Amino acid sequence: MPDIVLFAAKKGGKANGRIASVLDRFGGSTVLTEGIISKAVEDAAGKKPHAVDLSDYCAVSKAKGDVALVSINTVDAFRYLAAMKEKIRNNFGTVVVGGQLPSMMPGVFQRFMPSASVFSGECEESMEMVVKDAQLGKHGLLYKAKPVDIEKNYVLFDRDFGRTLQPMEIGRGCTYSCQFCGMPPNMRKPRIRDIAQVKEEMGPLKTILFVDPNLSSYPKEYLWEVFSDIERKGKRWGGEATAKELVGDPELWNLMSRTCIILLNGVENLNGDVSAARKNGGSLLSEPNGAVVLRSMIIGDTNESAETINATIRAFREKNLTGVFHLLAPLPGSPQFRKLEREGRIVEKDLAKYDRRHSVLRGDNLSPGEVESLFRKVNRSAHTFSGTVKEIIRILGDSADFGLAFDRVVTLVAFRTRALAIGLEREPGKKPGNAPELLLI
Repeated sequence: MPDIVLFAAKKGGKANGRIASVLDRFGGSTVLTEGIISKAVEDAAGKKPHAVDLSDYCAVSKAKGDVALVSINTVDAFRYLAAMKEKIRNNFGTVVVGGQLPSMMPGVFQRFMPSASVFSGECEESMEMVVKDAQLGKHGLLYKAKPVDIEKNYVLFDRDFGRTLQPMEIGRGCTYSCQFCGMPPNMRKPRIRDIAQVKEEMGPLKTILFVDPNLSSYPKEYLWEVFSDIERKGKRWGGEATAKELVGDPELWNLMSRTCIILLNGVENLNGDVSAARKNGGSLLSEPNGAVVLRSMIIGDTNESAETINATIRAFREKNLTGVFHLLAPLPGSPQFRKLEREGRIVEKDLAKYDRRHSVLRGDNLSPGEVESLFRKVNRSAHTFSGTVKEIIRILGDSADFGLAFDRVVTLVAFRTRALAIGLEREPGKKPGNAPELLLI
């Protein structure tokens, strides 16, 4: 059997502490993805791959084997790969790059690493193709996998129970078709897992981090059963959902909120006019039972102006909302990227800059530098010290028990502090690795 090594960017290691865990949603997704890939390789090859943190330069440099599987789900992970690709290419006979970004733009990654294979799609039922080719000493240019029927064929992986928040998914896909979304089109159809298997997996878990792209995409009856089980067994959770669906079913949101540490709520306009959705600060969804709703806001649409930024700051301060802010960076392959490219608005061709901390397009009112400056302003100005104190008092008064209240307060302070830190940066966040330019077209 070939010696297989799995590379995934864990951003510095395991997120075992409370603050590290609640901030590290993408890290949680990486842990879950790594576990699923590892189990799929074990099923196909008869042994687990050796796992290496792609962000650990020394570990990557020393790793050697027959096949390197590289999982790239974020721009940060791409930066690590860009810095280490020569080491990986020299130390392995076969390199296979997969994950969300390669699935979205396989041609880009084929040009970036011409000698590597690209794996597009979900791995559970298709990893056998890679293993069989490796046994024969060959590899394909592109492995294209079909979406998995996760109700029947979901892969359960071996968990590290040392994590404070245990990553888990109860389904995949999303009912919305946001123009800036980086989810591959053939994976967007909502699919749910078998409810009995979900309950069994949740059994030993105390605090769950759902990494599903949109919990509210699933049938209401299914969500009632999942979150009733969570409440009945005294568990807690965090995850992401769309406000519109939960506002339309206040009884369901009331059930979910009773055990919710934090809900990431994307409030962007679905038609691409992302600044229009910020007129009221995305405050449509209430926060009952002490729950914390984290409003995810996109800054830097083509019609962005200083006035819209200041209006966002006022809305957050007046309504004492908690937010996480990103600069608009539509990934190549998304409908919005194609539209902006046709209009000649894309001014940045380096994928390493698509980290939602750099401005990559030309707007009507602001230069990229002005947008980045206002982006830092909204991060440092949207929350106030007095507002944070009021939120802590609300959480302590409305939460069912002290342990849940403590997790919520830590989460609230962590996100508001991180926003302030981003706002105080003098330039867009510096990321690891000096990634060479990667042309997108």
